[in-house]
Amino acid sequence: MKAQPTDVFDAKRVVVSAVLVDQSRMFAEALAAACAPPQHGISIRAIGEGGNEAVLLSRVHQPQVLLIEPVDSGPPLDLIVSAVHQYSPSTRVVLLAATPSEDCLQQAFAFGVWGHLSKSESLVGLLEYIRRVPNARRARIPINHQSQVRLSRGPAVLSIRELDVLEQMAEGKSNAEIADALSIATGTVKRHLANLYRKLGVTTRIDALRRGLHLGLLQLHV
Repeated sequence: MKAQPTDVFDAKRVVVSAVLVDQSRMFAEALAAACAPPQHGISIRAIGEGGNEAVLLSRVHQPQVLLIEPVDSGPPLDLIVSAVHQYSPSTRVVLLAATPSEDCLQQAFAFGVWGHLSKSESLVGLLEYIRRVPNARRARIPINHQSQVRLSRGPAVLSIRELDVLEQMAEGKSNAEIADALSIATGTVKRHLANLYRKLGVTTRIDALRRGLHLGLLQLHV
């Protein structure tokens, strides 16, 4: 019997390099330890505290991802992000915080922050998000159980995998092609489609794409 593709991460595909800067040393060390097993495909190169260390560690390690907790003390976020990108232009900066307001997130994005990851996210969701950052085509606010993105038709939100399916669908791919691209079963794609249709309040692909564009979940590329 031919094995069906699954959602299990293949550690041979890629190892994402990251630097973690957080005010809680205990949290930072715990997260670094959680990322350590090679099957997770994440290498935490260094951990630190505060904006100055974020800049220094990014300059030294040139990480693909910088996870940073925003704080009121120390250098302002816009200067931190600017300095990080000066020394490590390809590093994508991700805010690691609880539940900032949408206005705060939009301001952070204007500064050059790539995305936001809630500390209330599950460990599995956190690891998955970090792995996806370097190769994602665009910045987006990650969706979690306490989501920052609320759909106007209700509190339901799209999961990370549902967003992946929506993006693949925007490229005109069939269910089979989406399954191949995401290394999941075709039946799993159909389940994700049914869920995202329900959450978006639509019944067709074209309406789902229109709704996704309207909500900012998709971005047109020209």
